[in-house]
Amino acid sequence: MAAPVTPRDGRQKPTVLIADDEESIRTICSRFLASQGYETDTASDGLEALAKLLDRDYDIVLTDVKMPGLDGVELVEKGKAEKPYVQFIVMTAYASVDVAVRAMKCGAYDFLLKPLDLEQLGLTVERCYQTILLREENELLRLANQRLRELHVTKEKFLAITSHELRTPVSNIKSFAEFLLSDEPLPPEERKQFYEILRRNLDELEQVVEDMHSIAMAQDGMMFLNLERGNLNHEVTLVRAQVQEALQARKHEMVLELDEDLPYTEFDSLRIRRAIRELVQNAIKFTPDGGRIVVRTGTTQEGVFVSVEDNGIGIPEREQEHIFEKFYEVQDSLYHSSSKTAFMGGGLGLGLNIVKTIVEAHGGRVTVESEVGKGSRFTIYLPTAPPETSPS
Repeated sequence: MAAPVTPRDGRQKPTVLIADDEESIRTICSRFLASQGYETDTASDGLEALAKLLDRDYDIVLTDVKMPGLDGVELVEKGKAEKPYVQFIVMTAYASVDVAVRAMKCGAYDFLLKPLDLEQLGLTVERCYQTILLREENELLRLANQRLRELHVTKEKFLAITSHELRTPVSNIKSFAEFLLSDEPLPPEERKQFYEILRRNLDELEQVVEDMHSIAMAQDGMMFLNLERGNLNHEVTLVRAQVQEALQARKHEMVLELDEDLPYTEFDSLRIRRAIRELVQNAIKFTPDGGRIVVRTGTTQEGVFVSVEDNGIGIPEREQEHIFEKFYEVQDSLYHSSSKTAFMGGGLGLGLNIVKTIVEAHGGRVTVESEVGKGSRFTIYLPTAPPETSPS
């Protein structure tokens, strides 16, 4: 006789639905399988069995072939159509073996002959249950392998892009530092320009480190927020000042359409400002020189929003579902070019992922609407802060 089964890793017992129009069969099977460690349920015909199957999850359905209303073969067909992972074992008399074979063709795991041999019943159900466990383990392995492949691709992208992002500023810093340390005479104005170039390259390195740190903290669930009541209009104004030099270099027009009655909300000003700046820099990068960038604020039923709209190159529809992923860039990383603001300039591929991470940490969401050749609009939605209460 089959050994009693044990629940899977502390989960509930494996469940068996027994469908037969003979009460004695239902009772015998139910008591026997319960003694073997299974949780059992019963149905007196095919229609009742199908209704129960649709209402809850079972591991195995043990069904008679001949039942009123809905026979065993039809139950297998309809059950497999709705819940393909459920296994069916059909019970049949010698005279209807051909019907049982039809049930097997419809997806039944096995069939048993009546009158039932309880030992054979136990062995068949146990074998079926082990098949279920094996299928689950295979699915877990498949998902794990898929995840490993995704991590490998991400690692390759990370190495390709990060090496470029680090190599360029480091190489520049080394070259200019060596020149400044040499005995070559250098006019004060030119020396000042060299120092400015060094500062910009150090800023780029600092940005790479900051991006990596932000993602690492978010991945570990350690993105701490310093929440204070504030107004998004103020943050948008500060961002415009931060990107003014890049706007002028690219001859872009940046228009602010701010809701003067925008309600206050609670957010971490440094992080939300970072998110808005990333969206604006993204618009600067992917809009040809002389473009127009519009930043709007307003209210919705869910709270407040800030949107960044450009008339740039747009994003292909097939790319839009991926652009918030880590290290994802629309252009191939093999042709990576590093810049926060140059047209089509690349980066670590973390900017939009950081935006999403920051916004979701605030209980909000970020969306994208885009059409190739016409431009893009990114929108951050944040919940409105509760009204301040006066001290009693």
